[in-house]
Amino acid sequence: MQAFPHSAYTRDQLYQVFLDWQRSSWQGIQGLRLIEAPEPGPSVGIMAMTHGNEPAGLAALDNLWQHRQQLLAGRVFLMVNNLGAGARYFKEASDLGFTAHFRFVDQDMNRMPEALHCNSYELQRVHELLPVLKQLDRVLDLHSTSAASPPMLIEMDPGQGMLNVASVPVVIRNILPHLRGRALISLCEQAEGDVIECGSHEEPGATSIAQQAAWQLLAQLNMLTDPAHTTQHPRQIYSVYRAVIFPDASYRLRRILHSFEHIPAQTLLAEGDGPPLYTESDSYIIMAPQRLQPVHPGSEFFYLASGPPPAENPFGPQKFKI
Repeated sequence: MQAFPHSAYTRDQLYQVFLDWQRSSWQGIQGLRLIEAPEPGPSVGIMAMTHGNEPAGLAALDNLWQHRQQLLAGRVFLMVNNLGAGARYFKEASDLGFTAHFRFVDQDMNRMPEALHCNSYELQRVHELLPVLKQLDRVLDLHSTSAASPPMLIEMDPGQGMLNVASVPVVIRNILPHLRGRALISLCEQAEGDVIECGSHEEPGATSIAQQAAWQLLAQLNMLTDPAHTTQHPRQIYSVYRAVIFPDASYRLRRILHSFEHIPAQTLLAEGDGPPLYTESDSYIIMAPQRLQPVHPGSEFFYLASGPPPAENPFGPQKFKI
């Protein structure tokens, strides 16, 4: 069976892709390229680096640009969202095992406030991108995680058709109500949205997942050919019921947690100067942190979710290589 066209990318190669997009613009908007097909069709946005330390999505942008002549219908906007944070990440990050300081410049670009006043670098950037975001019919935002994790599809709207990527075995539901701000793709007013967590930030396989997800989305929309003739694949579904946010800087986890680790009800998670934090019910850890305390206080540190019975969970620390 023929596979989707994809390539391996080193960090240096991703940096060159970033520099190419940094030098590019469309109608005066930096970091943006447009592919237009000869036939009419949807307007789709593929986003990379909404967080500056998440480079995997750059591989998808470059891959689609290299194969731009294969677009059958519609328009595809390829955008690097957080150019400022991305530049700092590539220039300044020396310890690639810990890059959280390069997630954003002033504020999390994926936690937008209700009022979009231009009082930060990220909000200025959002205003630059808004004319494009508002005309999209479908958008894919490519992310990655700090700790080792299987690739995950973050469900934005249960009522929309779900993106089907063979290498993404997990669906995370009900996360939007637990975010401290609006996800960036919520600003795409008329678009259906997809978010893929492609794996951990520096994992080489994350670039492959990003390329597959972008190609598959366009294939599902009949904008590219589907050489693999992809069929629906079974996926494990986890439903978030709580974001764990530490009340203040005194709180620390009792120990390092792992992605998709199963934690029984009433397990002590963290202690500080105030009341200790426990799990309300049997839970799975979603987007586990790498540290005992958050780098960005006041934001979601990780999530708790319900899921399959522990015996049927294929991604726990004993089953998923971390």
